[in-house]
Amino acid sequence: MSYLLLPHLNDRLEPREESGPRLIIGRWPQSNLRLEHDAVAIEHAVIEQEDRRYVLTDRGSVTGTYVNGKRIEKVQLAAGDEITIGPYVIKAEFLQESAGPLVLNIRQIGGSAGPKQSAVESQKTDYAAAHELSRPFLNKTVLTWSFTMAGLVVVAGILFAGATRAFQPGVLSDAHSFFSHECFRCHVPWHGPSAKTCQECHAGPPHHEGQATSSCLSCHAEHRSKESLAEVAKQQCVTCHADLTTKQAKPSRFEKKVTDFTRDHPEFAIAVKTGADEKRLRLIDQAARRADPTRIKFNHQAHGPNGAVPVACADCHLPDIDGKSMAPVKYETRCKECHELDFDAKLPNRRAPHMQPEFIHNYLIGVYSELRPGQNVREVEAGLFKDVCTKCHEMNLDSRPFPAVEKPAIPAVWLPHARFAHKPHRMLRCVACHPAAAESAQASDVLLPSINVCLNCHRKAESSIFKDANAGTDCVVCHTYHKAKDTKWDGPFLFKGPATGPQGLVKGQNP
Repeated sequence: MSYLLLPHLNDRLEPREESGPRLIIGRWPQSNLRLEHDAVAIEHAVIEQEDRRYVLTDRGSVTGTYVNGKRIEKVQLAAGDEITIGPYVIKAEFLQESAGPLVLNIRQIGGSAGPKQSAVESQKTDYAAAHELSRPFLNKTVLTWSFTMAGLVVVAGILFAGATRAFQPGVLSDAHSFFSHECFRCHVPWHGPSAKTCQECHAGPPHHEGQATSSCLSCHAEHRSKESLAEVAKQQCVTCHADLTTKQAKPSRFEKKVTDFTRDHPEFAIAVKTGADEKRLRLIDQAARRADPTRIKFNHQAHGPNGAVPVACADCHLPDIDGKSMAPVKYETRCKECHELDFDAKLPNRRAPHMQPEFIHNYLIGVYSELRPGQNVREVEAGLFKDVCTKCHEMNLDSRPFPAVEKPAIPAVWLPHARFAHKPHRMLRCVACHPAAAESAQASDVLLPSINVCLNCHRKAESSIFKDANAGTDCVVCHTYHKAKDTKWDGPFLFKGPATGPQGLVKGQNP
């Protein structure tokens, strides 16, 4: 059996064929013939074949099914019959005899019901009265007030007993646990938690000056059973950074859209000064790779494993005490062993101090006045400055009364907006992250790893070099939101009560 449907809707003819034992007509999405109108029931009518004849049956619809203007419950269709369902007129035709494939021409004529003579006559029903409880003292009004008053009594009892934990959606974070029963510390009556109360204890330093910032509560939600409120999910950051906005519509210094470290995070950028101005350059830019402002005449190529005297990375570079950054390379602890400041072959046990030229001058005067009176000190120190000091330092030898040494200006932190630390990466060889260091022949080379180096590990496990695990990719792994700012150490709280047992916290002056 098959049905050929010819819907003439929106001035277009969209024919299609439906096969099967029956044709369901209705507003149901799975109907064979779907008619979108409020006057059409979910399953309004069905056409089936009985004794090689097509039979139309109404499925108990409210607005009714009409054939040639008469409301029907079940009727055998003949060629030329017009079926009316809501605002739709469906004309039945046959390609062959009455038992052949049924052709249905569908048109919409407007209106929400069938012909005038077939308007639905239905009795009005008061559903509220029909479902109302009939007992005089057991009706909806009495039950509503009874349950409301019982609830108020329970809430009042909890408040009177001080059991405020019953209203908490979850426990407090570890840092706030010492005043977990004193909701007023964070909550303003009838208004909930306030960012202002957060800032009574937390300085609340701003984000970058040009960026539009959010309230504390938009990122740090309490009562979520978290050990630390500082742990923020990536989605919290992406909420703003997917379309970064600025104050007064000023252009952003940073990438406008970042949603995922592995997908659209830009190459790392460093701040480069050009005169009085400062601009950010991506490490993919060759100008950034030659932007180290240090004034030291140093290169890794001469000091690496292939140099005249092989040197390992750890011979010069050691982490600072917290394991975050590398400690500054100082002459006395790292360079002195290879670069002694000899100034006179006749005094092999004497070395000039690594100090400013005026101090070296005074030192030489003291040495020669004691050991070799009459020696021209100016001649010796001029040779020292020219032949020894200039090997590492840029100097103005014409400066008077003493030569001037250019300040080294070695950057302590290249990426101030990142929270990178060397300690978690200590299992890697230095050249794994700094592959260009061994071949660097200029002191101006910036040897920071590119984002592609980090992506070797910081990506999904299946695409990482470590197949069974992956390093984190959440924003907080590498970034902090708040800029560092000193805060007062004399906070607003003090303990009051006996030395043992429960202690209360009060706000006030310290004893």
